Amino acid sequence: MKGTPFPTEQVGKILGLQRKGLVVFEKGTFDGDSIVLYVLCEDSLPSEVISTVREVYRGSIFSLVLLFKRKIL
Repeated sequence: MKGTPFPTEQVGKILGLQRKGLVVFEKGTFDGDSIVLYVLCEDSLPSEVISTVREVYRGSIFSLVLLFKRKIL
C-alpha cells in the first residue's frame, strides 16, 4: 500500500502555517505516486507554503494564488 497523502504525523506544521495567515488548500488529487495541490494564500506566505508542502507532502504546488490585503479608507 502506498503512503497516504494526509499529513497525519505533521498536521501541526499545516495548522501552524494556517495560523500565520489565510492559507486554503482548495483541492488536490492523489494517484498513489504523486499529489497535486491548488492553494490560495496571502501574499506574504508563498515561500512558507511551498516549503511546508515540500516537507509535509513531499510534493509540489501546481497552482498558488496570492491574495493581497488592501486597506479600506
